[in-house]
Amino acid sequence: MKTLRLFLLAAVCGLAATTAQAQHKAQAYLRRALPAALHSAVQLPTRTPWHEKQAVQAKTTVYRPGQSVTYAWNEEEEKWEDAQMAAFTYDAQARPSQIVYSDSVSKTPLMRQGYTFDGQGRPSILKIEVWLGTKWSNASQLLFGYDAHGDLISFATEDWVGTAWVPAQSSRFIITRNAQGLKQEVVEEESKNNGPYTKATREVYTVSNGRYTDVTYQFWNKTAWVNESRERNFTWANWATLTPASYEEQEWENNAWKDVFRHTFTYAGNGGSTETLQIRENNAWVNDSQESFLFDSFGNEAGQREEFWNGTAWETSSETRQVLTYGPNNRVLRSVEQDLDLSDDSFDNTSRTNHSAFQSFVITASRPATRTHSGSVYPNPATESVTLAVSGLRQTAPMQTELLNSLGQVVRTLTLQPHQGSIRQQVDVQGLQAGLYTLRLHTTEGPLAYPLIKR
Repeated sequence: MKTLRLFLLAAVCGLAATTAQAQHKAQAYLRRALPAALHSAVQLPTRTPWHEKQAVQAKTTVYRPGQSVTYAWNEEEEKWEDAQMAAFTYDAQARPSQIVYSDSVSKTPLMRQGYTFDGQGRPSILKIEVWLGTKWSNASQLLFGYDAHGDLISFATEDWVGTAWVPAQSSRFIITRNAQGLKQEVVEEESKNNGPYTKATREVYTVSNGRYTDVTYQFWNKTAWVNESRERNFTWANWATLTPASYEEQEWENNAWKDVFRHTFTYAGNGGSTETLQIRENNAWVNDSQESFLFDSFGNEAGQREEFWNGTAWETSSETRQVLTYGPNNRVLRSVEQDLDLSDDSFDNTSRTNHSAFQSFVITASRPATRTHSGSVYPNPATESVTLAVSGLRQTAPMQTELLNSLGQVVRTLTLQPHQGSIRQQVDVQGLQAGLYTLRLHTTEGPLAYPLIKR
C-alpha cells in the first residue's frame, strides 16, 4: 500500500555497490517512506550522479493532506479492508516534518517518521520511531550528507541501542572534479558497525566538449581496481537538465567490453517518460522491452506500463494505473491503484487512499521528474500472507530475498524471478510472531526494502 511505505533501517540493507546505486537507494528509501501524494514535497537525493532528469522549481500554491487513509482490496471478498491512517505535520515549505501511522479503527499508533532538512531543503535526517504501547521509542535513522554541488557524499544508517544511536552501515564518496565542476572520478568507501572505511567502488567519467559521454564502473579487489561495467555514447535530450536521450551499456568480459543494452528515452510535456531497452544480437540492436511512467495533465503520477517486443510490435506485459479523484484547486481527494489483468484486459483494485484535511502553502515547489522502482506489500498489516509487488527492475536473473525481524535477523529466505522487470509474489508469514518485519531484495542495482507488520 502506497501510504504505508515505511521501512526499518536497523541494519537491514547493505549499502549499494556504486555511487549511482547508493544515491538511487537513498532516493528510493525516501520515496517509499513518503506517501505518493507527497513525492513533490521533498527534494530527493539525485537518483544517479549524472544521468537523471533534475527537479523543476516554480513559485506556486500547493495543497497537502493533513490525513490519509489507505485500504487494501480483498479480492476474494471484493471489499476494502486493513485501513491504515497517516497524519501529517508540515513545515513552512510544505515539507513533511512528521508522519504518524496508526490503525484507522482503533487509532493505535504504529510508526512515526521525523524529517530534518538542511538549508537547501534537502533531507538530512530521517528518523523512525515505533510505538511500544505506552510511548514512542527510537528505532533507526538515515543520515544524508552533500557537497557544495549538491551531490550526495555520505549515506549512513544508525540503530538505537539502549540510550544512544549506534552506527550500523555507511558509505562516503570522494569526488574529483575538473575545472568546470564536472565529475572525473568518484570513489566509494564503506564502513560497517563504525569500523574503518575501506575502498569499494570507483566511477571514472569521460568528458568531451563540456559534457559527459562515458562512465566506467569498477570494484576494488583488495589490490587493484577491476572493470565491471560501462555506460557510453551518451546523447542528451537536454544537457542543462541532465536529461539523457540515449546511451549504451557494456559489461567487462574476458578482458574486453561486451555490448549488452541500449537505452533510449522519450519524454512527455507533463513529466511522463518511456525508456526503450534493446539488446545486442548479431551485431545489431534489437528491441527487447520498454517501460513507461505515466502522468496526467496535472503532473500527478497516473501509472506505469511495461511492454515486451513480440517480434513485430510492443505487447503489454504488466500495467499499474492510478485512478485519481480531484476536488477544488485540483487537490487529489482519492487515488485508487489498479493492476492490469492480462487474461481479460481489465484492471483490478489493489489499494485505495483517501486524502482529507488539506492545508495550503505558498512555496517554491520542486518536483522530481522521474520515479524509481515502484513497489508495495499488501495487505499490511497481515496475518497469513502478503503480496510483494515490485516493478521497474532491470535484473532478469533470480534474486535472493530475505524476511528480517526488527532486530535485523533473517527469519526466512526465498528466491524471486523477475518477469519483464516485475515481481509479484505471495509471501507466507504464518508462524511468525506479531511485530515489525522487513522484506529485503538483493538486486543488481542495490538492495530494496519493504516493511511489513505481522499481526
